[in-house]
Amino acid sequence: MSIFKKNPQKLQIPSGPSIEDDERQTSRYLVWTLAMVLVAALLWAASFDLDEITRGTGKVIPSSREQVIQSLDSGVLAELLVREGDAVVKDQVLLRIDDARAGPVFREAREKWIALSAQAARLQAEAYGTALQFPAHVQNDPMVVRRETQAYNARKRALNEQMAAMHQSLEQLSKELSLTSPLVEQGVMSEVELLRLRRQYADMQSHMAERRNRYLTDASNEWVRIESELAQTRENTLAREDAFKKTVIRSPMEGIVKNVQQTTLGAVIQSGQSILEIVPVKDDMLVEAYVKPSEVAFLKVNQAAVVKLTAYDFNKYGGLEAVLDHISPDTLRDENKPRKPGSAPVDLEEGYYRILVRIVDQRLDRHGMRLIATPGMTATVEIKTGEKTVLEYLLRPLQSMTQALRER
Repeated sequence: MSIFKKNPQKLQIPSGPSIEDDERQTSRYLVWTLAMVLVAALLWAASFDLDEITRGTGKVIPSSREQVIQSLDSGVLAELLVREGDAVVKDQVLLRIDDARAGPVFREAREKWIALSAQAARLQAEAYGTALQFPAHVQNDPMVVRRETQAYNARKRALNEQMAAMHQSLEQLSKELSLTSPLVEQGVMSEVELLRLRRQYADMQSHMAERRNRYLTDASNEWVRIESELAQTRENTLAREDAFKKTVIRSPMEGIVKNVQQTTLGAVIQSGQSILEIVPVKDDMLVEAYVKPSEVAFLKVNQAAVVKLTAYDFNKYGGLEAVLDHISPDTLRDENKPRKPGSAPVDLEEGYYRILVRIVDQRLDRHGMRLIATPGMTATVEIKTGEKTVLEYLLRPLQSMTQALRER
């Protein structure tokens, strides 16, 4: 008999979930998790909106464009006081044209105008019997004032002397009449003598009135003639003055000097020739940009836009708020300026729409730095034309594929 006895009981394995059951449970959890994530992603994609934009590229320009500085008349460049890139203020002198011709002509016309104005003032005082008063522009010329004052006093003195002599004769006749009248009544003298004295007295009064009236009439007629000549002289003087002032060319606005065409002193400047340009700085800034014809359908004036200046990193400094101000009514084409690679999103030979975007705030203020949008800077314009969900964005390739499969 063996010392080892067989155990009649079988080996019992503890009951519990098997490995296969654990794997199935894990897979089930994973599937449900992925399903919930997918559903959440679909819900998010269907509800989260993305902005639809139309993009164009261009450059910053002032709303009033560059001001071309020209000379009204031909002349010689006498002095150039600015250089390209200089900042100038309104009415600052930019250059001078030699006034060798315009100066003497203007001064001659002005002297004639002042002389005629002084004569007109004197004749008016004589015609109306008022005190002599000269206009302000005449008072600045003492020699003319003195000459016309002397003429006024001399003519008035001559009149007064003549009137005094006539008045003295009139008094003499009056005395003779007062002495003769009693004698005639007494019969000592003839009545004819009395009538003769009375006639002389009346004639003297008539002469005195006639002399004064002639003085006033002559002054009045001469004054009318001088006023007519003065009006023509005034117009001629203003024209000469305008030509003379234009020999000193000033800046019409605050801006930056650009494109100086002539820098040689003594060079001949032709009438109407462009000398230089002024780019305004204190002006509304626009971005002149180009967009594809296929993207213009949803553009409308006053749509919000963002201007990204290529001179400043958008991620660091951000963009400028703007609004769409103008859309060209038709496509434009520039065959002489074909698009260079990377210069614009449109082909200028194929056609494009020109848009103008008005910058609302011309300054970027980031990190304590104030960065200004200045004319000539290149920029990208993004105009918000609508919204779409992420799901619509993801389904668009499928829609395009479906459309492509339907083609013959």
